[in-house]
Order: sequence, then structure tokens, then C-alpha cells
Amino acid sequence: MERLKAVVAEAYTKPMPNVVELQHVFDFKSWLQPHIAGVFRHHTVPHNFRIKRIDGEVLLHYRQYTGEKWLPDGGLVCMKSLPDLTDIPPFVKPILDRLDIPALKSDIPKYRFRMDIESKSWWIDYLENIKERKKVPHKPNHWPMMSIAAAVTEEEVPISVLPESIQPVVDRLNKEMPAVTVGKQGQQARCIQSTIQAAETVVTGTNEEGGNDGDNDSVPGMSAVVVEEDTLQMAEIEGDMEQFKVLKEDMMVALYVEHHFPEMCPQIASIKKVDLDEETLIVHWYHASWSSKCYPLYKGGGRHREAVTEAVDIRCTVLWGFLLTNKNKTLKGVTVQRLKHAYRSIGLDV
Repeated sequence: MERLKAVVAEAYTKPMPNVVELQHVFDFKSWLQPHIAGVFRHHTVPHNFRIKRIDGEVLLHYRQYTGEKWLPDGGLVCMKSLPDLTDIPPFVKPILDRLDIPALKSDIPKYRFRMDIESKSWWIDYLENIKERKKVPHKPNHWPMMSIAAAVTEEEVPISVLPESIQPVVDRLNKEMPAVTVGKQGQQARCIQSTIQAAETVVTGTNEEGGNDGDNDSVPGMSAVVVEEDTLQMAEIEGDMEQFKVLKEDMMVALYVEHHFPEMCPQIASIKKVDLDEETLIVHWYHASWSSKCYPLYKGGGRHREAVTEAVDIRCTVLWGFLLTNKNKTLKGVTVQRLKHAYRSIGLDV
């Protein structure tokens, strides 16, 4: 282990890291979970954030760049209650059941030109005895929370002028920033309009029982669709979850999850779980294409194979009530048409 730590440290130039092996990790998640005000969404998108006590209340604010205004004006309450600082959480227990140890052992010979005999023997012994690492003390006898500094100073830095040479890079990265939400705090009404032919018919919800089990196209459901004369209006109204109550397990959905775009486009998945209270879907992602075969994604192999799943905001749902073609497992023509229309309506270039 000492040699490994040394190699990691030497891989960097300046500053050289201080590499240590963590023997135990506190289970902060279970300690904080009962006290969190709600599900955090989009909080990984902004570049800047702060947590600050204002008038006796600790609030979260965010912004895209230094020098910009902190959002939202009133801040977001992160905690509905406070944990007892003297209540020491347990250590996280390692979960090694998903670790394919035989496969790791079989990989060791591949590195024979980079490992000496001693290092090779160490890795074999380490993997053979790795399950011993599951044995952690049930309760820590040391808890550093009481010694953590109670306050952090903040210094506002004026925004600097960017060189023209890197402005195109910034423009490409500086997409519209979604509102960060905590539970129902920070949710904003959105209304996106686009014009279509008055004769077109839009069906909201799922197809009739049995769905499209053939290769004939039918119109899939579209998120919050209202037809008024020659205007199709798709609206997401704060607190309105009625439109999503038709979503069920195993239903195919099309999504727009910003941090996966444009690498994943179109974004197709099947629903594993619907949680209307938390306004969340657990989805099984598909490898998807506009014209070729779509298939579910898995990681690992054999008995260790697992579906690639993710919890997403239910409002990321763009389209539902469709099936893939029976023969080729591709998106049907009408599904492609509707989904591209929906993506373009929110400003995506597809």
C-alpha cells in the first residue's frame, strides 16, 4: 500500500498531494437524511454556491460565475431540522458483493511488465483478503464534528474580463442554467410554445391498453400538452403533478436530463419506479439512436450484470406512451417526429 501511495503522489507535479488511506468513513448520509428539507435538484450545474446564515437561518444560494447575483433572492432552506451534534453516526460498511474479485485477479498478469514480483504478490494477497475490510467498528470512539470551525469568511471577488480567445469556449459552456430546487422550493413555472398545424391531433397520456405492439405508428403521449387553435402549448406548472400520474413502471419514456446532453440524445429509458411524493423517477437507461436499434444498458457481466439506472426529476419527462418497433427495436417515425419537436421547443439543437 505504501508503494501505491507513493506512485499516486509522484503522478502529480505541483502541488504534490498528501496521499493517505482512509480506514473508515462516517455515514453522514444516514445522519443527515432525516433532517434534509427535500430532494436537491440541479445543484451540480451552477459553478458557484454558498451556504450562509442570514437573519438566523442557514440558506443556500447559487450563481453561474463569480461577480453575478446570488440566486434565488430569498435563498433555499436546506435543513428542516438539525441533527444532534453529539449523536455519533456509524461508519459506512463496505459493500463488496458487487466486486468481481476473480476478474480482478485475472487482470494482474496483464500488468506484468509494470509490476515486479513483490508488487504482484502484494496485489494477489490484497484481493484474497479484501473481505476482511468489511469488518469495521460498529461505533466510532472519535467524532470530529464538534471541532469543525463554526463559520467561514466570504470575500466577494469582482468579475474579470475574459480574453477574447477563450470567449467562444465560455459561450459554449454557458447554457441556460436550470433553477436549483430543494423539495418544492425554487420551482418555477415554465411555458414553451411552438406552432403546429391545427389539424394535428395530440394525445396526452398513454396509448390504449396493449399499446403499439405492431409496427404501425400511433401518436405518443406528450408532457403537459394543450391544443388551442393553431398553437401547441407545453406548460410545466409549479406543483402540478397531475400530468405525470399516468406514468407507470416498465413504461418507455423520453427524457431531457441536461447533464447527459448532448452525449446522450435522444434520451430513452424505461421506468423502474415512480415516486410522485418525491417527484422522482428511477429509470433504466437505453442506448438510443434516432434511426438504429435501441437497447437497455447494463454494467458488469454474468451474474454481476446490473442495469444502468438513475434517479431523475420527474419533470425531465418529455414524451411517454410509445414502444419500439417489434422487429428492429427502433424508434417509430411519429415518436422521432414528436420527440425532436419537443427537444427543439426547449431550445435544443437536434
